[in-house]
Amino acid sequence: MRDERPPSLSEHAPLVNTVRILEARQRDVAANVAPDPLFFMTLQQAFLFQHVARAPSGVPMVVLANRALTSAAAVTQMVRRMALRGFVNVEPHPHDGRCRLVTPTAKGYREYEHVFSTAVQEDQRWSGYVATHLRQGRVMSIEGYARAGLELWRLEPEVTGRRYGTG
Repeated sequence: MRDERPPSLSEHAPLVNTVRILEARQRDVAANVAPDPLFFMTLQQAFLFQHVARAPSGVPMVVLANRALTSAAAVTQMVRRMALRGFVNVEPHPHDGRCRLVTPTAKGYREYEHVFSTAVQEDQRWSGYVATHLRQGRVMSIEGYARAGLELWRLEPEVTGRRYGTG
C-alpha cells in the first residue's frame, strides 16, 4: 500500500492559502476586541448584514442571496446564526406567506459598526506597511500585498496570541 499525501494547498495555491490566513487573522482580531468574544459578528456576517441594513424595512432571503452572490442555503444558514445572536430578525412577509423578511436589529447595527471600524483599522495598518515596501522599490502583486500583511502580523503575535504562517 502506497502512502500518498494529497497535494498541499500551501505549496500549489499560495494565494488561496494566504487569503485563508488573512481571513483567520481578521476573525481573531475581531474576536479579541469584541465586547462578547463568543457572540461577535464575523466578517462574513458583516458583509451579509450590510445588505440587510440597506433595506431596514426588510429584505427577502432570496434577494439577500442574490445580493451576496451566494446560495440561498448558505444565506439561510448564516441568517439563522445571526438571528440567534440577535443581529437580525426573521419575520414572515406581510403579503407572501412563502417568503421570509430579514430585518436589522439595533444590536446588529452596533456589532456591524464594531466590525467595520476594526476592519478599517487593520486595513489602514496593512496598507501603511505595504506602502513602506512600495517606497523601497519593491513590486507588489496581489500575492505580494497579501504576504506583506502576513509579514506585518508575524511581527505582532501579541495581538491575538497566535502566529500566522503560510504552511
